[in-house]
This record gives sequence, structure tokens and C-alpha cells, in this order.
Amino acid sequence: MALVAADGTRTGIAEKEDSKKKQGVKEVDAVVDRICAAAEKLNVSPARKVWPDRLPKELPLEALRQTERTDALCASVALLDDPYRQTQYPMEIDFHAHGHAVVYGAPRTGKSGFLRALAFALLTRYDGAHLRIHTVGSALEAFGAFPQTGSAVRPDTEEEARLYRALLRELKLRKKERRDLPWTVLFVDDIGKRIRAEREFFTEFASDGPGCGMFLAASAGDDSEVYPIQSSLTGGYALWFSPQTYSYKTALAAGSVDSIPPKDVRGRGVTVREDRTYTFQTAVAPDDDAVRSLGGESSAGAGHDRDKTGGTEMSLSSGGTVVLGEDCGTFGEIRQDFSEGTLLILGDDAALRERFLLSAASCLAGTEIRQDLAATALRKEAPLPGDFRRIGDGADLDGYLERMGPELARRLEAMRGGERAFPPYILLIGDLKKCLSACSDLSRRRIANNLIFNGPAVSIFLATSCDSEEFLALCAGKEETALRLLAGNCAVLGRDAEKTASALGRPAGDGIPAGADEGLWLPSGFGETPRRFQIGGR
Repeated sequence: MALVAADGTRTGIAEKEDSKKKQGVKEVDAVVDRICAAAEKLNVSPARKVWPDRLPKELPLEALRQTERTDALCASVALLDDPYRQTQYPMEIDFHAHGHAVVYGAPRTGKSGFLRALAFALLTRYDGAHLRIHTVGSALEAFGAFPQTGSAVRPDTEEEARLYRALLRELKLRKKERRDLPWTVLFVDDIGKRIRAEREFFTEFASDGPGCGMFLAASAGDDSEVYPIQSSLTGGYALWFSPQTYSYKTALAAGSVDSIPPKDVRGRGVTVREDRTYTFQTAVAPDDDAVRSLGGESSAGAGHDRDKTGGTEMSLSSGGTVVLGEDCGTFGEIRQDFSEGTLLILGDDAALRERFLLSAASCLAGTEIRQDLAATALRKEAPLPGDFRRIGDGADLDGYLERMGPELARRLEAMRGGERAFPPYILLIGDLKKCLSACSDLSRRRIANNLIFNGPAVSIFLATSCDSEEFLALCAGKEETALRLLAGNCAVLGRDAEKTASALGRPAGDGIPAGADEGLWLPSGFGETPRRFQIGGR
């Protein structure tokens, strides 16, 4: 065997090939090696391949090009092999086109990894104004660090049941009002067990959710696990879970499936689109530490902390606004801006009212906004935040009001002269009726009413709580202090919240009883619609 140059010169290579033969290298391979080496030396461009390379066994998510579409909820999570076009490209999951996204697979085939890739891709593409997600499953807990995540709960917990109740309320609200709200995606790892426990919820959510911008992204062992919601699924993604082809036909809602994925390649799967079977390789999302780190940076930018077991922690935002909880309908924040008025807390559970009041107070303690923090009419054992000082119900309270009367008058006069910035004073009243009883002197009562009415304009803020029945009795007796408090924001807590709101002329009207950790938010102004919310600071 010899190499022949263009001028006919022959160079023997028999000895070298004999050597390669001894090493088990075929002659044709040796020729190909020579040709490739010569082409590389001469900078010859490689010819277009007849077919693409095999799918990689591992693929980082950042290597996938994400779509630039903004008109729909979609993200790329895998590399898809298209034999019909002889190419490979990112596999896009389009919730609006394909509905819910369910991935099937046996244990350790990469189901959770598929959901993680999808969650990460969505959270890094859409902000909180366009997307809210909720996760069920320990493999997805790290995504609770992102501000777009409303709840990151573990299965078989009270938090999980509470999440489903809240989502069902949101779905009913969206069906009723058709408001423009962020897309919502519920991620559920191992949905089969969850469906058995919450069949009614999943049936309604799967059926009506897509029409209201609410979607499922879930994993299941096989098609039998999602049988109760099968009619609401228009397709899916299958990793290896059975040697039988017909099982994949049912799972993927397809007339036929040409091939099944290999059992030994984690994240390798098949999907059917337009009656054609495609193979894909799932991309790998960053690990939990990286997810939490990136999510924490995003949360810091959003300006508030989040309770990883569901709901929003009470926190202080800029300008002295306290985040009290999370709207059960829109999952937006319930905020108390003390500069705009007082905060009244009603309910039949004294301990819950007090805990709610002190949680709000703790957001104000230790910050640069406070000048004087005081509290009265609280139980002696109630733990006050460090910067608050306790004042007694009798003479101490009289003395406080005597000082605040002239201070209020001075500030109002300064405001009329053009001054706008004042050091804040904040007074907490744990039991309104007890406080009013201590203020028997009419002049003291007048000062208190003046503080409620005019204080917020000059940074003198008041937050108080009262038993619902006692407060309604005060209103019925035309007690001026109670009537003035109604002009501010009101949080009605506990299971009788609907009844109390109705008695105040502010019914919620949805007919859904509140849970023990829920309440009704009655914004200032009787034209505002009451909003059910999840209490923060639990």
C-alpha cells in the first residue's frame, strides 16, 4: 500500500500499516486517519454531515438556547433529535400550545431532573409580574429561594393542603373575573400519590387551569398514576418506564410511538408531536446550592423575604410599609403603609391578634425609621420587640397622650408651613377596649381620636387590635374612636372573619370559610373589595 502524490511519486506505507495491523487497526481506518490529517494540514473545511451526532448523555442547561418569544409561557429544557430534518435543536415546552407538562419515568431515570430544568428555565426567563410558581416535593425545595415562588412545600404536610386550597380559590377567582394575572405553574414531583390524596383539586385544576393561565408541571411513574386527569392532558414526555410500546402510546396520548427510550441513559426520553416520535436528552439544571444562591440574589432585588413553607413573611419594605401576608387570590402582597393610616386588627382569638400585631411591630423595631416606639394594653408576658417600650394602661398612658397632644399640634402647624419630613412615632395598642376604658378623661379620648385622624399625615402611627364582638358593640354605641379606626386598613383574622366583615358592611362574598391562618383584608375606603389573605409572620 502506498501514498501517490499528484506527480505520480509513490511513497510506501506498508511497514506502517503492518504495524497498525498488529495493533488491531483496519486498513480503511488507517486511510481515513491519513486523509483527515492531510485535510487538517491543508485547512480543508469538513463536508456537511449526512446525519447529526448522537445526542450527548449529559447536557448543561446553560448550553441550550432559550427562545426569545414573550407572547406565551415557554422554555427549553432538552436537546431534541429531529431525524426527519436531520438536525438537533432545543426542545421547547410551550404551555399555551401543549397544555400541562407531565414527564413519565421509572425511579432514577431523571424525572425530577426534568422538572428542575423546567423550573430553572422558567424562573430565569420571567419575572414576578409574569410568572408565579409553587412546588411540591423535596427535590424542588431549593427553588423556594426565588421571589417568583409563592410556596415550596413538602408532601403530606398541612402546608401542602393549604396550598391546594389557595390555588383552588385563585382558580375560582380567575374563572369569575378573568383578570390579567401572572401565569401560575404548579410543580408536583411524584403526582400519583398527590392525586390519590387530593383528587378533587387536581381534577378541577387540570381541567380548568389552562383556560385561566394556570398549569401543571408534574412527574409520574407511568400513565396509570394520572388516570383521573388523563382527559385533560394533551401529550407528555416519557423517559424509560416500560419495555412495552403501548404504554408510551397511552402516556403520550399518541396514535403510535416508533421507539422507546433506553433504560441506561438518565434524562433520555421520547415525545410525540404531529404524529412523529422524537428522542430528546434532558438538560441538567444547576445544583441546589447554585439555585439558592441565584434565587437569593433575585429575592434581595425584590426587597422582601419569603417563607419557604408557603406564604410571605412579614417584612419591612422601603418607606415604612409592612408586608403582612399574601393575597390568596392573586398571591400579591398585603401591605400596611402606616403613612396612609392606622392598622386595626379584629378577631375572636386574642393570642392570634396579639401575635399578628407584634409580628408587624417587629418589622419596625431596630430600623432607622423609628423615633419613638411604644406599646400599651398588652399582656405582661407578651414579648415586645427590643426597641419598643411598654407603657402602662393608666397614668403612663395618660402621660404619653399628654405629651403627644402638643407634639401632634406642633407637627400639624409645621406641615402647614411646608415641612414634610418628621421622625416617626408608633404606638401599639394590644386591647382597644381596655385602652379606651383607661382613657376615661374626655380630653385624653379627644387626643387619641385626633392621633388616629391626623397622626399619619405627620408620621404618628397607630396599630391596635380588638375582639370582634367588642368592636362591633363599640361601633353600635357610636364610639367615635372605633368609627374613626374604620377609616383605616383593617385585618379580620380567624374562622369568623367573613361574619365580622359582613357585620361591618364589607362582606367578602366568595362563600369560602377562612382557615385558622387566614384572614380578610379590608383596605381603607368602603369602595375597596375585601381580599382574603394568608397571614404572614407565623
